[in-house]
Amino acid sequence: MDLNHDNLDELVLLEIPPRTAPPKGYFWKVVQDPTRNDMDPGLFFGSYFRLLDIYPDRDEPCTWPDGIIFEHIHTGQQLTFSQGFPKFLNFPKGAITLRTRLVLQEKAASLPPPKRGRKPKYLKEKSG
Repeated sequence: MDLNHDNLDELVLLEIPPRTAPPKGYFWKVVQDPTRNDMDPGLFFGSYFRLLDIYPDRDEPCTWPDGIIFEHIHTGQQLTFSQGFPKFLNFPKGAITLRTRLVLQEKAASLPPPKRGRKPKYLKEKSG
C-alpha cells in the first residue's frame, strides 16, 4: 500500500460524531457549573453522571463545588450541593412517606389476615 498525502485523509476520521444519548445508567446532567467562566465550558458542564457517582460515600468528603446543579434527564429533578451536602431543589412533597410502626400496623390491618403462619411482630398486641 502506497502511503501518500491523498491516502492519509482516508485513514483519519475527520469528524467525531456527537453523542446523541448519554451512556446507559447516566441520568444526571450538569446544567449549572460554578467552574464555568465566560467562554470556558467549565469542568463538568453538560456531562452525565450516575447518582452513585454524585452522592458522596459516608467515608469520603464531598468533592463537588458548591452551587453545581445536576438535573435528571427524565424527571427534571434538580440536585445541588451546599457546604458539601446534597440538597434536592424541586423534590415533590409526599414523594417519600415516612415508614413508622403505626403506618405499617394500619396498612396490615386493612389487608386480609394470612391463611396460616404466625402473626408479624408489629401486629402482636403488647402485653402490659
